[in-house]
Amino acid sequence: MKLFTYPFLLIYLNLICYNSNAQATIDCFTTPDGTNGPVASGWSYKEYIVPNGYRIDSVYGGFSRPTYPAFEHDYMFWITQGTTVYDVNIDTQPFDYITINTSLYNIWYNLTSFNYTYPSVVQVYLPTNQFAIWNNMCIAISPSIPMSIELSDYSIDYSSFIPTDQILEAQISDLNGRLMFQSKNGGLNFDELKIKNGIYLLIIRTDNQFITKKLLINN
Repeated sequence: MKLFTYPFLLIYLNLICYNSNAQATIDCFTTPDGTNGPVASGWSYKEYIVPNGYRIDSVYGGFSRPTYPAFEHDYMFWITQGTTVYDVNIDTQPFDYITINTSLYNIWYNLTSFNYTYPSVVQVYLPTNQFAIWNNMCIAISPSIPMSIELSDYSIDYSSFIPTDQILEAQISDLNGRLMFQSKNGGLNFDELKIKNGIYLLIIRTDNQFITKKLLINN
């Protein structure tokens, strides 16, 4: 998996807006893992485990199927949630290619509404036994924002969950993704913030992880 590099916070600002073409991390695969996976016989497939702390934003099927009409430009996306071991007994799919009459190839398919987060494991299938060609398959992921935090879990003191000396960068954005504060030197003094009262997103990066938290400012 690709690790975050600077400018982490500017990238994060883009992904909050859910632009499917501006993600923090895009993992691409030019070759499948093999054929005859547990979902489809004879179809080439790739398995992908959602990294810890991330969610899936979109999937890109860089495939082709010469001489076939657009409505047969199909592939399957299956996911097992709550585990990193694929299980056909509990797998689900966000779309059914059979009911889609337009091409699924060479487009980003937005999956943000499904909130596919770690732990989850994906299997993408392509009918290569029926002349489909696997050129590339990409999955775009972004940090999973804990939007379901209760009011009692809000904090105005980040030191309660991350030591100050470990912070490399910090950012505060409103819930629409507008940058309100940014520090690249590890400091974050709430007494000096000139931000009106409200609910915000606090994003902190250390040398080996990121932390996101809802932030209540109530001066």
